[in-house]
Amino acid sequence: MILVNGQEVIMNEFPNGESVLDSERLAESAGRSLQGAEQAQAQQPLHVELKFESDADLFHLLLVKRELDTLLVRMRRPGWPIVLFIGYMPYSRMDRGEGGRGFTLKTTAELINLMDFSWVETGEPHSDVTPAVINRSIVRNVVEDLFPDVSAAFGLRPGSDWLIFPDAGAAKRYAPLALRNGFRYAVGIKHRDLDTGRIDSLVVTAADGSGTVRATHDSAALIIDDLCSFGGTFVLAEHSLRLAGFERIGLFVAHAESNLHRGHVLSSLDWIGVSDTLPQETTHENLHVFHYPRWSERARPH
Repeated sequence: MILVNGQEVIMNEFPNGESVLDSERLAESAGRSLQGAEQAQAQQPLHVELKFESDADLFHLLLVKRELDTLLVRMRRPGWPIVLFIGYMPYSRMDRGEGGRGFTLKTTAELINLMDFSWVETGEPHSDVTPAVINRSIVRNVVEDLFPDVSAAFGLRPGSDWLIFPDAGAAKRYAPLALRNGFRYAVGIKHRDLDTGRIDSLVVTAADGSGTVRATHDSAALIIDDLCSFGGTFVLAEHSLRLAGFERIGLFVAHAESNLHRGHVLSSLDWIGVSDTLPQETTHENLHVFHYPRWSERARPH
């Protein structure tokens, strides 16, 4: 899905599968934005959002950007800033070439760089590779920005409740968040079946070295990570936390794929919070979707 200034761009399709951009509607939307910016005597950028659903979105993004470039020339506004927000960066997990897989993130970034946006904002990228390969990139910290709202909605209590990071990578990224907000935190240690390579168990241990986490009184636990697919790792963490005496267990992730509804995570955890950086179906009582503001007030990168 592609949006321009918050409005979804209409993409039709010929019988042979070729994409058709509704350029008239796009021109009307962009024209209104430019007119409003000029009346306010401010060069407000045109805002484009990629809300990834499939690889077709990347091609549609290219069509939209080229159409906007052409429109600005016709309106005698060449060089007017056009910025891109990518809530979830496609292929961000393929951030190196190994194990028979190509460095797909780099190729995807090269395509986006070819479009020559004024700058690109990416939400909670999986690793530091994403901002390194995208030109004029700004990282948006979705988990940190939404944490106050998520914490209040779940009812977290500093000093009593725990933040749980399912692996060392998540702990490295989010431990400062726990410390700044006065929460104890623990890290998951995964055990893999040597024959299948699958994770078959996960033990949650306290980060202070005191050993396996144990619930005290009515303490709750909130698992935090950047991405949820089927959620198998989080189900294993939930099982470990139940054995440790936690009665209320939640999950908060920056990005949740639609596969979330196909796994067991919704039925296993008591509360799940996700952002709206990916399309969401709010069809489960335990699922809570938090709106993430699309455009930062930060200075433009040089």
